[in-house]
Amino acid sequence: MAIKKVPSLDGSGKIFNKHIPDRLQDTALNATYALKSEAGAKNRLAALSIFKAALLRRETAPVIVIGAGSSTMAGSKSGTIPARWFTRFGVMLAEAFPMASGLAQATPLTLAEALAAPPTTPGIHLVNMGISGASAGTYITDTTGPQVASLNPALIVHSVGSNDYAGSVTLSNYKTRLQSRIAQLNADTPGPLVHLLIHQFQTESPTAVPIAPWSAYRDVLIEIADEDPKNVAFLDINDEFAAIGIPGSDPFGIRDADLAHLLADGHALFAQFVKDGLGFLPPARFSAPAPDPVVTLTTLTSDTFTGTDGTIFGRSTDALLGGTAKAWETSSTTSTSMVVSSGVLRNGADTFSRFYGVAVTTPNVQVSVKVKEVPTVADLNLISRRAALATSSQIYARIGTDSTVSISTGTELTARFPIVAGDVVAIRSSGTAHSLYVNGVKVASVTTASAAASAYAGILRPTGAVFAVDDFKVETIS
Repeated sequence: MAIKKVPSLDGSGKIFNKHIPDRLQDTALNATYALKSEAGAKNRLAALSIFKAALLRRETAPVIVIGAGSSTMAGSKSGTIPARWFTRFGVMLAEAFPMASGLAQATPLTLAEALAAPPTTPGIHLVNMGISGASAGTYITDTTGPQVASLNPALIVHSVGSNDYAGSVTLSNYKTRLQSRIAQLNADTPGPLVHLLIHQFQTESPTAVPIAPWSAYRDVLIEIADEDPKNVAFLDINDEFAAIGIPGSDPFGIRDADLAHLLADGHALFAQFVKDGLGFLPPARFSAPAPDPVVTLTTLTSDTFTGTDGTIFGRSTDALLGGTAKAWETSSTTSTSMVVSSGVLRNGADTFSRFYGVAVTTPNVQVSVKVKEVPTVADLNLISRRAALATSSQIYARIGTDSTVSISTGTELTARFPIVAGDVVAIRSSGTAHSLYVNGVKVASVTTASAAASAYAGILRPTGAVFAVDDFKVETIS
């Protein structure tokens, strides 16, 4: 009986194309596959040591991270700026490498904004220059490349390739365009720079029959990283998306109907997969935010805005989240600036600026609300200290129309931190120390020159602001 040879690479048998998964019948691609198999680990992350070293400067200098790529980087279909994966990634970086003063993380700038006012303050600063529809030949240009370099970034995240794959750009052109762009950035950037190449999920809406499989574009990125391992890192998150049905049935509904873009939950997973793949953990020598002193929070009053719809003037809080009922007070006896509607507090017919608050007997309080709808037209102010009903002397959490929060007295005192509808925002004022919380996590803190007097805590609706909040709570601090 004839002996059947087992396909192998040791000369005892042949490797047929059908035995190499996800490959076309192409000699060059088969050779690339063998080369990749010999290369070892899936990801190439050694170059990120440069970025980790740069993060050591974040307490004294800006550390700039650039996001460059196509529509997924630009945030297409995510809905809001905070929901974009790159914004979420910035928040994760801030959590992993905090500032001594807190976790303040600004919303990413556009390239135009960064060029107009380059970041100069300490901390991690993100710049998102994603362009919908861009390819390896257009996502960074001869014009924008030097502009990016002028910002002296520590890390550039490259997430581009879907449109090259969908548009049947050859592998050689894909590689040449990326390498030339990286070389230009390296030459023009003053300080140490590392590049992170991300191989993302596979699109299912090509404009032509692809000339190579999606995995072949991944292998090009690996080649680029392997040819410059000191300056280029590579991360593959395609397998993670494949495991949850993308491409394919998308059982969790995280992809748009166009089969090419992620919805908000998809962007959240994208950021999580990047974080997991990079494995960032703060070393012991990295400073952490100062822990909050041990305090006791006692609910003074609360309001879930139950009862009959209408103005909150003349109403009392329902105290369903604790505390006792207290009257809502305002300087105007005819104001309908804020009304209860279907169990939430929202803007009413009166568009003028109005403050509604509850009386407090101590300046040391924490005030919180759940953001049901991010404000539009004008920012909403959640006030922890206000000297009188008709005064503007106050300190507050600014809940912004740009989906961010910060601490302000009329002049912003901290960086802005991203939020989305459903987040709980709180401001805690104790003595001269003020802290900002999102979903129970401190994201910023500041110390003022003196402890301002306070008679009220509450909500100010600036002129025209459109908003909706719920679960108002005032707690005393002891």
